[in-house]
Amino acid sequence: MNGLYAHGLGQRLEPYRGTPPPRRLLVQAGVAATVSQTGWWGATLIGFLNSQS
Repeated sequence: MNGLYAHGLGQRLEPYRGTPPPRRLLVQAGVAATVSQTGWWGATLIGFLNSQS
């Protein structure tokens, strides 16, 4: 779900190429990136812990 959200967010950021986007869009992009990284690191940790048992 976050990937779909991030894709739509990227499309909304496209018109601001070369100019600073609104702060709200930057915050939303930061949240989407944080959710993505949390999911990736969580999956890595689960895989590592699962391989130890």
